[in-house]
Amino acid sequence: MDIHKPKPWYGAREFLKEYVIIVVGVLTALGAEQVVEHLRWQKAVDEATLR
Repeated sequence: MDIHKPKPWYGAREFLKEYVIIVVGVLTALGAEQVVEHLRWQKAVDEATLR
């Protein structure tokens, strides 16, 4: 397995670019989690109303 050392940032622009990539990734994961939870709750509500 080849491990690469992280490159140092060369200014605020590169830092902000990395920061935005991380933030967008986290927000995407949280949004996907909310969609799954909504679908799970919707299924539970549908099953409860059928009884």
